[in-house]
Amino acid sequence: MTADPWFSVLPMGALEHPAVEVAGPVCVVLPAAGVGERMNLIRPKQFCDVVGRPLISYTIESFEKIPWIAHIIVVISPDYLQLFQEILVKYLHKRVTVVEGALTRHRSIYNGVIAVEKVCNETSIVLIHDSVRPFVDEPTIRDVVKAASQSGAAGMVRPLVSTVVAADLEGYLDHSLDRSKYRASEMPQAFTLEVIKRAYGSCTDYDLDYGTECLHLVQRYAGAKVRLLDGPEHLWKVTYRRDLFAVECEIKAASRVALVFREKCIDTIEEILKGSLHRRLGANDAFVSCSYEDFGNICESKQFPNSVVICHSRISTGEDIISSTDVVLKLHQSFSVQSVAIIHLVMTEFGHHNSILAIMSSVKICQRTNAVVNAVLSSHEDLHKASDIITSLSIDRNCAFNGQTFQV
Repeated sequence: MTADPWFSVLPMGALEHPAVEVAGPVCVVLPAAGVGERMNLIRPKQFCDVVGRPLISYTIESFEKIPWIAHIIVVISPDYLQLFQEILVKYLHKRVTVVEGALTRHRSIYNGVIAVEKVCNETSIVLIHDSVRPFVDEPTIRDVVKAASQSGAAGMVRPLVSTVVAADLEGYLDHSLDRSKYRASEMPQAFTLEVIKRAYGSCTDYDLDYGTECLHLVQRYAGAKVRLLDGPEHLWKVTYRRDLFAVECEIKAASRVALVFREKCIDTIEEILKGSLHRRLGANDAFVSCSYEDFGNICESKQFPNSVVICHSRISTGEDIISSTDVVLKLHQSFSVQSVAIIHLVMTEFGHHNSILAIMSSVKICQRTNAVVNAVLSSHEDLHKASDIITSLSIDRNCAFNGQTFQV
């Protein structure tokens, strides 16, 4: 199956500039066969859970939400193929082809390039990215793809943070480099399929066993003139344990919460919820409030929220919880969002026995989706405590709490 050989990539400021046409489909290769020796963990870092979800799943999502990415080739160590297949099923990753990895980085990438030939055509752009760099964005991907389509090869770089020095044989300083003349090579990198194939087909076994830089290979063995682009600061790679905590902070900082009111509520309820979210999320644009009827319109005009708080102030039957969960899930799937938390706030003055039964039924609805469903039962007097619980659930989105009901 081959993708349409032409598509349009919208540049930043697309309203002011025409779309940029790129020949051939874009296929992503994610090398993920490494063992992460510097992390000293039981399993490789790409499979470590961050906010209840494997790191590699976030990276895949960054590409899956871009409609013009044709295929995602993930190169996995044979020891972790089963685990990765379970991740694909659990988090509903659709456009992924799994390829067995090799003993070195270059040999694993080469396996991925060979797999690209089977799913794309000769005009393809091959984009290579690390599975442990989860924060790549569409403008960055678009820019490197466009540059590679023009020059044959392109890669993102960043300024050096520290000065590079060389030691002599006795361990004394020999010389230092002028760091203003050098750059740190980052990901993503992009190549025409013809260029990256020629480079890997012509390089030596020594390159395949000890090399780490794809741009060097295409320059040396394919004669490519490599375009270097200044990349944004969020392209950093998870290398050490402390980086996992930084990823968690970034993910939580990117939380988008929608407060959805099924019925007109007392103003203080909305004020208390907004106050709690503002204290934890900071920016006012990190959350939005709307009526249940307007929720679909909000989703179309803004990025789909990764947490939805549904406030039931006059609930009399558990069917309201089941039906509203179903509505959010259908919208969530139509917007191709990989994960969402749905939190029902139920006022206990109107009874809560049916609410507990309803949340159990809602979990059954969510079994094959990337959703975490909870209920928080509260009286008006305890709303401040309930709001803090709701805010934590909205930010953490931890699947370990799926189906739990919290009574304040």
